Formats: sequence, C-alpha cells, structure tokens
Amino acid sequence: MNINSQYRTVSPEHEISIIELAPSSIKRRLDSLSSLHTNDEKTLRYGKLAINAFKGRKPSEKVMQVMYSNMDNYIKRLGVTSKSICRKGCAQCCTQPVSMTSVEAKYISDTYGIDASFDSSRTSEGMCPFNKDNQCSIYSARPIECRLFHAFESPVLCYEDRGQSTFSIESEPYFSALQREMSELGDREGIFDIRHWFA
Repeated sequence: MNINSQYRTVSPEHEISIIELAPSSIKRRLDSLSSLHTNDEKTLRYGKLAINAFKGRKPSEKVMQVMYSNMDNYIKRLGVTSKSICRKGCAQCCTQPVSMTSVEAKYISDTYGIDASFDSSRTSEGMCPFNKDNQCSIYSARPIECRLFHAFESPVLCYEDRGQSTFSIESEPYFSALQREMSELGDREGIFDIRHWFA
C-alpha cells in the first residue's frame, strides 16, 4: 500500500485491522451523519456541562476531568464514536497539527509528570511527541482537538493522505468557543500546537 505521509512508517495491513467498507456501506454511514445533531435532553446536558466547566471555576485537575468526561459522554451519545472508523493502533491523525491551550498543557504535565516547556520555535509538523508505538501515551488527558476528531469512511484514506468525512472541533462551534475561553485562563494566553509545549 502506498503511504504518502513522510511521517508514517507502518503499513495498516501489518499493524491494525482495516475496516474495509463497500461503497454502499460508506454511503449509508455518511447519510447517517446527518443525525449527529440531536435534541435529546441527556445528550445536550453532557454538552452543556462540558461547555460550562469553567464558569466561576479555576482550571483545576478536577474541573478538567469533569469537562473531559462530559465531553466524551456527549460525543458518544451523539453517535460519533459508534460511526467512527478510528481504532487503536492507527496513528495517522497524530501527524497532523494539534492546537491546544496552556490549561491543557498543564493538565497533561500534572497528570503524567511531564515538563511542559513552551517553545514557539519548534515545528508543528511531524509525529505527535506522545505517540508511542502508534498509540497515544496520554490518552486519558489528550486535548480537546484529539477527543473530537473522528473519521467516518476508511482508514485507507487516512494512510494515503486522501480527504474523507470527519468530525472535529470545527463541527461543534460551542466547543471551539470553549477552547478560546480556555486560552485566556492559563499562564500563556493563546492556542498553540502541542509540539510547542512538548518535545
């Protein structure tokens, strides 16, 4: 299989089980994406709890845990995870830029005892520094952008760097607004790539 990414070294047929979908299956999957927006009260409640995590609160470890938990539950109940073709062992998205705030960097640092030393001169390209053997080594504390990113068609498209339908932070404007709010709460204002925080 041809893998165009200069950072990717593992062929999917050797490392992960590829979900091969027939064109009709892909069409049904894509058609079902229109149902990702919901009026279900419990689902919306998780979303609201995540979005309002910092209202009147400092970004403590507990607040971060509650926010991430509610965000994960929202995405799951929305149907994103059940439709996603993302699987453990596929790390192609880990070669993409990942924007994060200083609040998220501190949470990773505190959770895993890793020094978060900001350096804007570092490149935002290449494999994520937390990718170990094609798996995320900080999965429980991964940033918002990583939590929200899901692909829906075929891993083959990811490995060959071809576009496909995805769910991301841009899919949920309220979570984008939450990220901007978080960017003003930490020691360093702004949103930067994860590689600027960790080498």
